[in-house]
Amino acid sequence: MSLLLAGTVAALLILGALTGHAPRMYAAPLLIAVLVTHWLLPLWVAGLTATDEPAEDESLPA
Repeated sequence: MSLLLAGTVAALLILGALTGHAPRMYAAPLLIAVLVTHWLLPLWVAGLTATDEPAEDESLPA
């Protein structure tokens, strides 16, 4: 996915240079937002699905 995003950025820059039309102003922030989401989403999902340590059972004698 990272390579696909990097390829999209490269294609936009090359296409803009060949045609003389620069990518729109919203293209760079949008691609950065997608890249950050792609980077952080697995960490966020892992944090939400992590289980807590089991509580100690206080009814058992020590």
